[in-house]
Amino acid sequence: MSTLKKVLALTLALAMILSVSAFAGSYKADTYKDAASIDKDCEDSIELLYALDIMQGDAQGNFRPNDTITRAEVAKMIYVIKNYGKDDKAVTYQDAKIFSDVPATAWYAGYVNYCGVTKLIQGRGNGTFGPTDPVTTAAAAKMLLTAIGYDAEARGYVGANWDKNVLSDAAIVGLLDDYNYSTIGAAPRQWVAVMFQNALLNAYTYKTMVASPYNGLITSTTGKNDIVTFGEKYYDMTVKTLYLYATHEAYIDKALDDDGNVIKDSDKKEILYAASGKVRFSNGLELKNTGLGVADLGQQYKVIYADGKALSVRATGKSVVAESRVQDITVDIDYKVSDNKAYNKYIFNVEDAKFSIGEDYTNTLSIAPKANEGECKFVAFVTDTAAKKNVLAKGIYDGVKEAQNLPTTVKFIDKDGDGKLDYMIYTVYEYGIVVDAAKSDKYGEYVAIAKADATPTYEKSDYLTYSNKSNLYLDDCIISDTELEEGNIVKYTWDVEEEKFDVEVLGTTEDAAFENRNINKGLYQLDGEEYVVAANGWKTQSEKYLNAAKADKKDTLSFVADGDLLVYVWSKDDSYTEIADVNAQLVLVLDAGDKYSQGYIHDTNGIKYMTIDGDVETAEYMNKEKFVQFNQIFGNGKDAQGADIAGYIADMSNENNYVGRLFILHKSGSKVYLEKLDDSTINTQLHASTALLDGYTATTGKLDATKDTVKFGITTKIAEDNLFFAGYKNSDGDIEYKVMALSKLAGGSDEDAYVQFLTLANSSNTRFTAVAGYAYFDLENDTKSGYLYVTDTGRWDNDKVSVVFADGTEAEITLKGGNDGILENVLYSYSYRVLDDEYVLTLVGKGNTYTVHEAENIIAFENGEEVITKWQDRISTTVLDKETIAVVTFEIDRDGEATDTDPMQFSVSDKGISFVKLADLTEDQIINAQDDRTYTQYTDYVYVEDDVFYVIVYNVMNAAQEVKDFNADALYDIVAAANFGA
Repeated sequence: MSTLKKVLALTLALAMILSVSAFAGSYKADTYKDAASIDKDCEDSIELLYALDIMQGDAQGNFRPNDTITRAEVAKMIYVIKNYGKDDKAVTYQDAKIFSDVPATAWYAGYVNYCGVTKLIQGRGNGTFGPTDPVTTAAAAKMLLTAIGYDAEARGYVGANWDKNVLSDAAIVGLLDDYNYSTIGAAPRQWVAVMFQNALLNAYTYKTMVASPYNGLITSTTGKNDIVTFGEKYYDMTVKTLYLYATHEAYIDKALDDDGNVIKDSDKKEILYAASGKVRFSNGLELKNTGLGVADLGQQYKVIYADGKALSVRATGKSVVAESRVQDITVDIDYKVSDNKAYNKYIFNVEDAKFSIGEDYTNTLSIAPKANEGECKFVAFVTDTAAKKNVLAKGIYDGVKEAQNLPTTVKFIDKDGDGKLDYMIYTVYEYGIVVDAAKSDKYGEYVAIAKADATPTYEKSDYLTYSNKSNLYLDDCIISDTELEEGNIVKYTWDVEEEKFDVEVLGTTEDAAFENRNINKGLYQLDGEEYVVAANGWKTQSEKYLNAAKADKKDTLSFVADGDLLVYVWSKDDSYTEIADVNAQLVLVLDAGDKYSQGYIHDTNGIKYMTIDGDVETAEYMNKEKFVQFNQIFGNGKDAQGADIAGYIADMSNENNYVGRLFILHKSGSKVYLEKLDDSTINTQLHASTALLDGYTATTGKLDATKDTVKFGITTKIAEDNLFFAGYKNSDGDIEYKVMALSKLAGGSDEDAYVQFLTLANSSNTRFTAVAGYAYFDLENDTKSGYLYVTDTGRWDNDKVSVVFADGTEAEITLKGGNDGILENVLYSYSYRVLDDEYVLTLVGKGNTYTVHEAENIIAFENGEEVITKWQDRISTTVLDKETIAVVTFEIDRDGEATDTDPMQFSVSDKGISFVKLADLTEDQIINAQDDRTYTQYTDYVYVEDDVFYVIVYNVMNAAQEVKDFNADALYDIVAAANFGA
């Protein structure tokens, strides 16, 4: 009877499972919008019923776990199960008319009528069914037990105590296993799902059945003990606990052939098979739609499947799994092992778990990106002898002890929880640098990633590729949580599930203090932390800078690290892989002598030089062996008294000149010394030029300059924003120096033109990249002109003023000769010499008389928008077409009470400025005086024939004029004199 009850419970559970997807398609209970309301103990049941198309959510995406379920809904679930998982709406029974309250047009008519005809469900006794009535736990269990094969009358499911008899049988059959809800009252949907799953998985029945005369139980029609689970009978469902050992990409266990036999070549390195989308378990079972992948290999799962497809896959919890970096694993060693097997003495601590090497074989899988391919490389091997186990244990121990210098994570798997290591999965990461990040109009954003290398020059042969293309498009080839940019140092591996590169950007630490190193152990201490150099990073370059740090007295280094692995290390003094790093070391020598440091005269030698940001600095010069000596700089352009040697400055093509030349700057405390760009004789203990420049070549010679372009005589790639030192003659004929973008250097030519610059060649020497340099030739000093309005004379900086240009642009400009005599709130014309970056201002209307008009304005608006000017004999009508017109408004009011000694106390406030055409003036800007206003408006002007019209508007508050002895003429004279230069 127990077996029979189990069969019955299984049938009911199967019906419930058909409503939720936990299997094919990996549908999860948390997919529902109201997933937070689903009890954790019900999730498996809900997912199974969805997969079997038995129980689903509503049209809004909710499962409604705590809502009650109706009798009609349970009837549908039972019909689907009994119909072997096919929902054909039970159309055969649509018009059966078994119950008076079940019309043939109702969605549930066929299901309910089927259950009535087969007597799986009874009505109320009055000819009705009650399709919308909620189902109690006992009622749901009765329907399931009857569907399994129990005789309702024989088992006492009718009468006064029917519910007690039902719940008793349900408990025996297993329908109420893990049913953690009250059996009194209506049953929630999620707990009915649990009963149906129990029926499918736990209840047993016969393959063929007839009613038994004994106690109403079912029996076999053949008389044989052909008992099967309820789920197996109606869904061909099988439940097994298995270990996952292979995917279509990789395997971790002894390989089996299609018949389940062990393949003799257990060390086989190729992938097991290429059945896409399938996985294989320890008994040879091969299934699709499991949701399992490489990361799940070796673990135990409870698998429910039918027709070669997984319906449900759940980890059993028996397998012990721990994952860690190799460097974080610790080892306990017990030399007193009882069986004297060497591998037994090692106990590996991984996270909170402990593992030792077992007596059975241990299987290992290594996962790494395949070199320059959009795919993964798997290497599997089996340790099945004592010798192999000893090597494995010692290998792990050595890897932990030496930290392996690799970005590797390892997953330890004890498949049966006995503390013995059964499987290991290594994941090896690689490093690279983003050498290009751009966007294609056709394909979208992409990056190019070059492998880590000892040199900073990367060709396309070094790039990662995907489908034979080096451009990795973010949507198709890359998985990254961070936006990738050129210059990013990245850590990547191949995601075997997504079939894309999984890329992580590593952070940069600038100017870290270098403290200590232990060459024997390979440890380096920076900023209080210990690091080892990553074996697959920029190892050669990194170790060069680390090992030379103390010897060269370079106490700071910058680096990119992955945990405690140093991936990329450089020195601010020595690494020149970036243009900015090169520029930062170069200076242009401007002068040399015993006069340095703010012009004070000392007995020591000093130089003046310009940095790449355009700043001019002075410092004491130190003669250092094999570097540039001070007398080379001072003596080449000066006589003994420090005077310029005739022709020295003019002859810029003389390469023996040091002043006006480019050098590499070195500092020693407050002193400086110089290195020639092309000097190969310097002691390499510090940094020879070839090492310093890391592949850059210094070039000198004539400059091929024309009006529109600058060429260096070789195939050279130059970025538009690259900064170069430039020498040129200013408008006064004097030599000037500044830092400019190369695009600004064009314009002019000189037979004596001279150039120094640095280039970096590609591996085939077919392209050169110019990264920094110096050029001298006759540049054209373009002059611009226009009008501007001075708003602030810069009282705290006598070289600068704040202005508004005629196009409305606000700026702070430098004046030639300073701002002495410049007036605020005044219109000026200007000329600007581009290379000198200096302005010369001329007061508009200078020498003209400002006219004060007391009673009327010089401009009036009549006839709509037409502009009418008065005094036509004085103002030409052509003024109306002029482009540049400044309109300035001032508000004048009383400032305190008038006194006998000072009746004219007033304040003047600037209300703003605008530049317009005269023809575009509006009444909002020039308003005729009106009696009802609080002010009287007057207009003054400055006019330069056929050039500019400058309008000054005075809003004089009426209250300011209503005082004794008010003198408007005097007021305007004061305002004009104070603010307009009259």
